[in-house]
Amino acid sequence: MSEIERLTGMTLGPGLIYPFLHILEESDCIAGKWIERAGRKAKYYSITRKGEAVLGKVRDLFKFPLKEIILDLLE
Repeated sequence: MSEIERLTGMTLGPGLIYPFLHILEESDCIAGKWIERAGRKAKYYSITRKGEAVLGKVRDLFKFPLKEIILDLLE
């Protein structure tokens, strides 16, 4: 979680982060791997090809004004 804060400048709680990571992992957008360092276990995630495709779609959504996105979703 400290890495998310470092990258985004936002403090997000575990109640938001971990359920979201679980959903992304279940949908094969990310892959998690447990690693033990200095006696502590931590789960590290990497993005999958499917996740890269989804991320591309999300990035494309933010290229358009919000009004266009909402209108498109309502169609």
